[in-house]
Amino acid sequence: MRKMLLPILALLFALLLGACTARQTGRVALSPSRPVPSVFASHEAALPDERDEPFRVGEVGPTGTVPHENLEGGVWVLFNRPVVALKALDKPASSSPVLSVSPRVEGTFRWYGSRLLAFEPRGPLAPATEYTIAVSPSTKSLDGQALTGAGTFTFRTEPLGIAAVSPEGDDAPPEACR
Repeated sequence: MRKMLLPILALLFALLLGACTARQTGRVALSPSRPVPSVFASHEAALPDERDEPFRVGEVGPTGTVPHENLEGGVWVLFNRPVVALKALDKPASSSPVLSVSPRVEGTFRWYGSRLLAFEPRGPLAPATEYTIAVSPSTKSLDGQALTGAGTFTFRTEPLGIAAVSPEGDDAPPEACR
């Protein structure tokens, strides 16, 4: 029991010292009743005021050429304003009135919050194919603003290529390769 007393006292002293230091410096001590904030003030201050911007697609992915290692990845669209209320989020669906992928791919549409809509394909995307992501022009933000800006985006899956030829070089004479 005596061996455990010293570490317990040291821990209590460290907690007491931390609480006193937080009061003196004006910092707020975190406790179980006060959760850790998920957005830092410096990051929040760097965000533009969305009320001044028209409703648009903020980001979309993927873009460019998708490597063959990522062919099972999904498609996502992030709006700069909320589109659906959190309490009204639907269950995953096989179609969406907001987003379409062409050529058609079987998969699931799912909202991750009020601004992020993702499409998760059931299998890998076809290689050497250009896909078009189209956001419905009738999409409106929660505050009723109509969508502005680009609503169609494309990405490509990596084209097929020759990885190796066998036999190669001087491995075998041409007559033996017939």
